[in-house]
Amino acid sequence: MDISRSQEMFEIFDEGWQGLNQQFYDGNFHGVSWAAVRDKYRPLVATCAVKEELYNLFARVLGELNASHLGMYGQTRDN
Repeated sequence: MDISRSQEMFEIFDEGWQGLNQQFYDGNFHGVSWAAVRDKYRPLVATCAVKEELYNLFARVLGELNASHLGMYGQTRDN
């Protein structure tokens, strides 16, 4: 099976963003424009060569919400 690393990275970002969009406990996102956060950071996904870089980028996305105990974790190896 062929997997596009770039496409996979964007999918992970989009699913993470959408999950919080649907489930974050504050519907006002602590006064942050959640869509603007996506628009600011999503283009940077193209610069991520490995999942660790994507997780670090998404940590910055989560930091925009200024909420405790948020994080993105997952497998970083392909096997």
